[in-house]
Amino acid sequence: LLGETNRPRVVNVNSHSYRLACTRQGKSFAHPMIPKNSALPKESSITIPVTRAGLDTIHVNILEGESEDTKMCYHIGRVRIDGLPKDASKRWLVSLSLKCQDDGKIAVSAAVKDPENPKAVLRQAEATLESQHGMNPGEIAEAQRYVTSLELG
Repeated sequence: LLGETNRPRVVNVNSHSYRLACTRQGKSFAHPMIPKNSALPKESSITIPVTRAGLDTIHVNILEGESEDTKMCYHIGRVRIDGLPKDASKRWLVSLSLKCQDDGKIAVSAAVKDPENPKAVLRQAEATLESQHGMNPGEIAEAQRYVTSLELG
C-alpha cells in the first residue's frame, strides 16, 4: 500500500476470520464478525437475544476460521457476559463487540439492551474472553517480564 508520501507502508492484518458460534432454528453455524485480512485494529458488533428470561450470565463461543460450519473452525475461547438485570419476565438483548487490536489480541465488550427498545443501552455488562488455549494472563505477564529482562540484561 502506498502512503501519502507514495512510500510503502506496513499494514497489520488478521490472518483468519473471527466468528461467533450461533444457533438458529436448531442448527449451529459460525457467524462472521471480523473477516480475514482486515486492517487492524478492527471492531465489529452484533446484538444477541438471550435464550431464556431470568439469566444473569451468558456465554458466547469465539471461533477462528473461514467456514460457516462450527466444526471446521478453531475454538479459541468463550466470552462470559455477566451483569444482565435480574428480571424473570424479559429476554434481554446483548450487544457484543469484538475488537482485534493492533497486536492481534482480541478485546471484548458488551451492553444490555431492552427488547422493547433495542436502540437504548440499559447498562454495560462485564465481558471477559476466557481463552481455551495458550497461556493464561499470568503466564503471559511472566513471559513478558522474562523477555524484558533479557533485553535489558
